[in-house]
Amino acid sequence: GILRDPPDALVALTFEHPDDAPSLSIHWPDREDPTALEPSDLGDVASGVLGIRIRERQEGEHVFVITRGDTDSLRDWHAELIVLLRPGTPEERILRQDIVLTRTERTRRYRLTDAGVLEVAPPPPTPPRRAAAP
Repeated sequence: GILRDPPDALVALTFEHPDDAPSLSIHWPDREDPTALEPSDLGDVASGVLGIRIRERQEGEHVFVITRGDTDSLRDWHAELIVLLRPGTPEERILRQDIVLTRTERTRRYRLTDAGVLEVAPPPPTPPRRAAAP
């Protein structure tokens, strides 16, 4: 089972309705490209839960990106990001973050720091523009 060999962290994004299904991705600390994201690999839209298992936390920040693909719906989408640190151990902790995605604010980014704190993450740096050829 999942807790027989507990991961360092389990990350879940819950939402109320499959029509309001945002995507959940992670940027791993060892990736050089700040825009390199890996989509969630646990759960599914029909169950209202998407998840990521972090077997061993790497040094550095793990960044979670929650994105609303739909721009047509007028109403806001509500979700909750839950990070379960050290599940099944005496050090177990639960971090929660309510998320609202609107038509204009379609992406939210949160980082899990080395200290085990969940906080808003800045957008990745914009790559420098290449000079136009003469």
